[in-house]
This record gives sequence, structure tokens and C-alpha cells, in this order.
Amino acid sequence: MSFQQPPGGHGAANPGSYGSTGPRPAELGDRFVARLIDGLVVGVPTIILAVIVNAVVNVVLPRFVEGYVNGVVQAALLTGAYVAYNYFFETSSGQTIGKSVMRLKVVGPGGGTVTGAQSVRRNAFYAAALLVAVPFLGGFLSTVAQVAAVVAIAVTIQKDPALRQGWHDRFASETYVSKI
Repeated sequence: MSFQQPPGGHGAANPGSYGSTGPRPAELGDRFVARLIDGLVVGVPTIILAVIVNAVVNVVLPRFVEGYVNGVVQAALLTGAYVAYNYFFETSSGQTIGKSVMRLKVVGPGGGTVTGAQSVRRNAFYAAALLVAVPFLGGFLSTVAQVAAVVAIAVTIQKDPALRQGWHDRFASETYVSKI
């Protein structure tokens, strides 16, 4: 039986197999639950902040623009919060709160710590929410882009049995999520 080295120098040829010392890639379901937990941890306080900011916007701006501005403010706050949250945890320990609960860890090529640039690229898909700023069609474009990004991530994770890398992991210079 011959083994081939996985792409990117990530370790053993058959990650997660019996007797393997290489990385054990995280399954899609575990990653989904971790993102759901992180979504609650980040989303709830950020939405509360957005409601406060929107209340101020509603007092200051004329009625005909307040809905548009509120949507853009919410998208910017949520995008910034998600990217900053992931940046902090991925570059320090490799584990967000959700990943810690699910016993997952984001690692860089060769098993090292994720760099700041890799974390930002890995989480760039959150910026699709900012398409809400496009006048008239922004809400529709934002929703379609966000759903497309999530579906593409899920499909690409499932199509990679060796490391379970999504397109966002490859875009981030070959990061991956490992089960610990």
C-alpha cells in the first residue's frame, strides 16, 4: 500500500486514519455547530449594539434614508465583529469559543498558527453582507452572495476527504480545521 503526501505539507498521507499521526480533519457537521455557537456569541451582542446605533441614526437622519443607513450600519458592524472575533481567536489559539466547544482548531500550513493575513482571507466571505450598501438591489445581492458563499464552503469541504478544506481555507493559503 502506498501513501501520498497531502497537498500543502499538512502531515500524514491519510489524515485521521487508524494509526495515523497526521491531522484529523474536522467534519462538516462539527464545523457547522462551531460556527453556529460563534454566531450566537458574536451576533447577539453585536445586534444589541446595532439596535442602539440604529436608534441614534433614526433620530439624526431624515426618514427616507434611515432604513438604508441602518442596513449598512448593521452589515458593517456584523462583518467587522465576525472578522475581528475570528482574527483574535484564530491567530492566538486557533480556537474560537465554538471551535473550543466542538474540539476543533484552525491551523496553518504544516500545522502552525494561522497568521493575521490568513485569518482575514479565511473569513473574507463575511464581507458579502456589505453588498447591502448597493442601492435598491443591495439586500437581494447581499443575501444571494452570503448563501452562495456558505453553500460553496460546505460543498468544497465535502469534496475534500483528505483535509476537508473549504474554498475559504484554500484562499487563506492552505489553512484547515483539525479535530483535536
